[in-house]
This record gives sequence, C-alpha cells and structure tokens, in this order.
Amino acid sequence: MRAAALLALPALLAAACAGTTSRSQSRRALDVYTDGEGHYLAVSFPMRQLYYGNESSFWVIRTYPATFRRIGFHDPRLFLPAVIAPSDDAITVTCLDKEVRLARVAEDAGNAILDDATFEPQQPTSTPIALGAAADGRYAYIDVDGDERRVFVGAPGAVHRVAVTASAGPPSKFHLDTAEGTFDVTVGDATRMSWNGQALAPLDPVAQWKLVFDELRVYPVRTPTPCDLTM
Repeated sequence: MRAAALLALPALLAAACAGTTSRSQSRRALDVYTDGEGHYLAVSFPMRQLYYGNESSFWVIRTYPATFRRIGFHDPRLFLPAVIAPSDDAITVTCLDKEVRLARVAEDAGNAILDDATFEPQQPTSTPIALGAAADGRYAYIDVDGDERRVFVGAPGAVHRVAVTASAGPPSKFHLDTAEGTFDVTVGDATRMSWNGQALAPLDPVAQWKLVFDELRVYPVRTPTPCDLTM
C-alpha cells in the first residue's frame, strides 16, 4: 500500500497546489474550529482550503482530494495524507490511527481571528520514504519532494543532504547514485536498504519521526500541522 501511495504522490502534490491561497483573498468562506486550548483550524470544504495555527499565525496546509466530504492533508512526518471530516458543528482530525475532535467557533469570533492573523507557507513539503541506520552510527534518510528523491546522511546533529546524480526504478524498488555512493531501497511490507552494498538496519520513518526531525534535524524547520494535536 505504501508503494502505491508513493507512486501517486507526484500527481497528488501537483493537484494540491489548488489548496493554497494568498492573504488578499476573502477569508469569509472559511469555517474556524478549535480544540479549546489555543489551536485553530480554518477550512473550506468546497474550496479544499485548510489552515492551522493559533490566534496570531496560521500555516497554509497542502490538501489532497478525498471522498465523502473529507479533505486529505499533508504532514511531512506521514507516508499517507491525514484526513479531516465534518461532523455536525465539529470536525474530526485523523492522523494514523488517532483522532481529535474540534468544535466550531462562532462566525464573528472566527472572522476576527482570521482578520488579525498572518498566513505562512507549510514547511517542509516532502514525504518520507525510508530510514536506515549504519553500524558506524550514521543514518541514511530518503524522502520525496514533488517527483524528486532526496538523500540525507550523517550522525545525529550532523546530517547533510547529498546530491543524487541518478535515480532509477519504481517507488517500490529503486537505485540511487549519489555523491557519497549508491543506495538500493525496497519499500513495502519489509523495507530493505543498502548503502554502497552494505545493509542498513531499516527503521520506520513515521514511527521514528522524532529521530528524523528532532535528533537528526534533517530539516531546518517544521511548521505546525493539525496532526500536532494527535502526535
């Protein structure tokens, strides 16, 4: 299932651009919801627009088509889109197998929050593919951003991106030539990774997202998403 989802990602990411909007566009079409603890989600299901933040700052969340009036949305820690779904005067946010319910904010109060807020783009825009640990304490992490496979290697706190000079194979099994050697990756029920022919201990990048983002510090910044309410 992961391989099929990754194969569809480039098309989904292209379609998701429709989910962005500028500050000059009307915000009155957005409904605002809150968890009652200072976190807000602004959404338009017909326009497939989604924003997440607090009373002063919101982040534009990339969206994907979904069914039954739901919206899929991007979280850089997940293989597959998370989902929001309407329910009476509330919405439900589902990330992996966890969900949280947010209550609708009164229209005037919601408009006042959006009128005073600033809106920023989501970062990063990538999706994890594979994570492996080498015997010498280094890690190799591979993601996809658009249709580009990217490689990061190094020890915690010293991870750097390496240039990919060639990429071949489908999402389920591919080979990468890089400035620091070759990588062979098989993604599926049992992920396998090798670096210059040496097997890496495979790790689940979703389950190990704190390792990726907090210890390895692969990305300089991760902006908030609705999944922060459940993860």
